[in-house]
Amino acid sequence: LAGFQEKRWVMTISFRYRIEYGALRVFAFLVRSLPRQTACKLGGRLGILAGMVLTGRFRLAEDNLRRAFPGWSRRKVRTVCWSNFQHVGISAAEMLRLDLLSRNKADLKNYYRIHGLEHLQQAEAMQRGVILLTGHLGFWEIGNHIPSVLGYPCSALAKPMKNPLADRYFRDLRQT
Repeated sequence: LAGFQEKRWVMTISFRYRIEYGALRVFAFLVRSLPRQTACKLGGRLGILAGMVLTGRFRLAEDNLRRAFPGWSRRKVRTVCWSNFQHVGISAAEMLRLDLLSRNKADLKNYYRIHGLEHLQQAEAMQRGVILLTGHLGFWEIGNHIPSVLGYPCSALAKPMKNPLADRYFRDLRQT
């Protein structure tokens, strides 16, 4: 019965979700095949392309920045918007390579600066459990991954994505 339900679930997935998932898998294949630096450059360029294609999202980001920083010039708002779209693209490329870090702990030292680890160690020494909270800033997914790579048991809580195929793909990446 479980296999039947699984097949039925797959049949109810929209064509749009299948197309999105196919594009995700192609992008994932590319960034996972390339060296990290090249993959991040590609991700950044695709992030900028997304800003050009998703004009409504770009205008929304500009509007939000203008409201948050009314003293900023129009040029600064646009520059920060483009930088943000580029950064999201880089983060997407890094997310798709997240499980590759598990195979090479040296990557943490080579690519990331870890500050405040002593606070986690002190909290763990109390033997009462630790809850780490983070904002949706930067490459937030690495914050879920670092503790487990360093040997700390870790669980993450994330809101499911709208596309169930992409959601499953990213859940699997996080659990690797």
